[in-house]
Amino acid sequence: MDTHCDFKFDKDFIDIEGLKYLPWVGKNALHQKEKIMIIGESVYNWGKNKDEIELAKKKLEKNDFARIVVYEHGIENPITKRKFARNIERTISKEFYSQSEHQKFWEKILFHEYVQRPLKNIKERPTNDDYFTGAKVLTSLLKILHPSKCVFLGTTWSKYMNVKNSIEHYFSIEEVHFQSKINNTYPNILVIKELNIKIYFIKHPSSFYTPELWKDFIKNN
Repeated sequence: MDTHCDFKFDKDFIDIEGLKYLPWVGKNALHQKEKIMIIGESVYNWGKNKDEIELAKKKLEKNDFARIVVYEHGIENPITKRKFARNIERTISKEFYSQSEHQKFWEKILFHEYVQRPLKNIKERPTNDDYFTGAKVLTSLLKILHPSKCVFLGTTWSKYMNVKNSIEHYFSIEEVHFQSKINNTYPNILVIKELNIKIYFIKHPSSFYTPELWKDFIKNN
C-alpha cells in the first residue's frame, strides 16, 4: 500500500476533531488537474461468527482501515464480484481490463468514509449524530485537499442536509435539485462557490446501479 498512497497530509488529518479513518489519497491524486474525491457512507462489522466478528472489530479499530479496503479492493485484488469498487471505477472512468489499469485509477483518486464509526452490521443505519460529525470532518478535509469534484455514494436526505448546513458555516453554497430519477433515485448537487467544488449526491453503487447513467449525469452537470 505504501507505494500507492500519499501520506503527506496525515499529520493534518490526525488533528481533525472527530476523524477516525484516514482518507485514501492516491499517490498521484493531488497532481490531477481535476481532483476527484469519492465519499463512501460507512463501514460495518461483516463477521458472521464469533471469530470473524472479533477479527473485524480489530481491523475496524485501525485508523487506516479505509485505506486498506481501497488498496485490497482496488489495487491488490480487483475481482469482478466486488461491485462497489468496480461500479465506482466505471462511473468515474472506463471499464478496465488489466490490474495495472485498476492500480492507475486508484492512484489518481481520493476516497473518504463519511461516517466515522463502525456500524455493528449491514442492517444498522447511521444516526443524525453520525451525519453531523461526518459533515464537520468532511468540511475540514475539503479545506486541506481542495478536490474539484466530490461524489457522494448515497442520497439520504439527512446526510445531504447535514453536509449542507456544515459547509454553510464556512462557505457560500448553491443547491441544485433534479426532478428526474436515475435508477429510481433523485440526484442532488451542492456547489461550494469559493472553492469551486461540486458535490454530487448519487445512488449508492452496491446494487440496482447503472454506472453509465451516473457517469453521464456527472459529466453533463
